[in-house]
Amino acid sequence: MVLDTLGLELERIKELLGYEDTMPTGILLRRVFEINDSISGLKTQQRAILELLEADGSLKVGRAALSALHDIGQAAGISEANSKDLHAAFETNAPAEHRRLLALLGFSGSDVDEFLAALRKKP
Repeated sequence: MVLDTLGLELERIKELLGYEDTMPTGILLRRVFEINDSISGLKTQQRAILELLEADGSLKVGRAALSALHDIGQAAGISEANSKDLHAAFETNAPAEHRRLLALLGFSGSDVDEFLAALRKKP
């Protein structure tokens, strides 16, 4: 085990080294909980920053990124037909997030409404 990758203070590492025959489960589980708390806090910060950028319109994907996304989709076997199925499934399962993604991609509210109306009309 590489102790320096655990993110523990030297005192904790010294304590870990004192366990010869047993796994220091309590210390390691506490560290896992600390990491989970850190991850949760970072995700909260990330969401807040993205919401601020989104609110003022700063967070938009440019044409180059859209073109790259299109090319990646084609390389992955996504056609226009199954792309619509993908969007329809996204809209059914997470409509707010789907609309948010479309807005981040630079589509206006009316464009999104039009696109979703066309999806609903699809036979």
